[in-house]
Amino acid sequence: MKDIDPTLAEAIGALAHSVGKATFPELVLGFLGGLVRHDFTTMTRYSRFSKPEYLVHSDNYPEEMASQYLADYYRFDPFYRYWRSEERPGIVWLRDLWSAHVARGRYVREFLARSRISDEVGVFLPPLGGASIALFLERSKGRFSARERQLLQSAYPIVAGLHEAHVSVLLGGNAEAPPMAFPLPAMRPMLVTEASGNRVFSNAAWQDFEVKAPAAVDEALSRTSKPGPDQIMLAGNRVLHREKLDTNFRLAPAGYLWTMEQLAEPPDDPGDRVEPDWFDRVLTPRERDIVRLVLDGYPTVSIAGKLGLSRGTVKNHRRRIYYKLDITTERELFLLYINSVTGR
Repeated sequence: MKDIDPTLAEAIGALAHSVGKATFPELVLGFLGGLVRHDFTTMTRYSRFSKPEYLVHSDNYPEEMASQYLADYYRFDPFYRYWRSEERPGIVWLRDLWSAHVARGRYVREFLARSRISDEVGVFLPPLGGASIALFLERSKGRFSARERQLLQSAYPIVAGLHEAHVSVLLGGNAEAPPMAFPLPAMRPMLVTEASGNRVFSNAAWQDFEVKAPAAVDEALSRTSKPGPDQIMLAGNRVLHREKLDTNFRLAPAGYLWTMEQLAEPPDDPGDRVEPDWFDRVLTPRERDIVRLVLDGYPTVSIAGKLGLSRGTVKNHRRRIYYKLDITTERELFLLYINSVTGR
């Protein structure tokens, strides 16, 4: 039998001791960050319905980029698209979500470039009410290795299990603290009912919501307590969501969790579309000159003569252009240009 790493055992012990306490989320982030080298850390709430929210980010993460992400870039975030489409907890690597469209998209070309992030991994914790707390480790140089992937994958069951225990303690209370003494991050209006419909818990946000719109709440609960849709649209572009609880959920075995969310724009689906100004944003003025001449049918030697450059310099420019556009042939360059003109 192999010896247990005492440092790792101590970290797991501290994490387990923090279950049900306000320090738990950041200790989880610190525990994962201790396993692999990283430069930035963030904690984000991803929902099936509303837009993402930053809960925590390291001091060296640019505040300006966090604001820009929440204002616009989140729609192009492949992790946001992943949660909205898959809703599956676990370890998610940026490179596993990679595609030519992601590489050419605004999230990679603009947001990650400005944030000085070269690779990132998201740890999506088991969801509650259709939302997951995702812990991110990011690098400013290089990529995560196969060994580091294996380390985080091996640690995930520990983190996921303790997270579920943490949520259970918060909702169920314990001898030291009543239910929700320590609020879950970015808590939305939340109600827990038994399978019979009896209410066993509601947070302050739900109580406030119910005071302001009692008729809407009563109507929605009466509809969603029966077989049928698990989402009910409310006024003000809001949705009431019902989720069946596990039989082991001690506060309301086989009961229901109700959450109210504000709907957000769905993730951008790039498909085969290229934005009209994409070439201008991605390429330098000199690179755009070379692309125009290539599209006009000029060979490398003629382009060099027209621009007063050496053949070698033109070849180097073309290599950089192909790398930036994630292509390998002139045919692909023509197709990209046509798509950018037509908006496909």
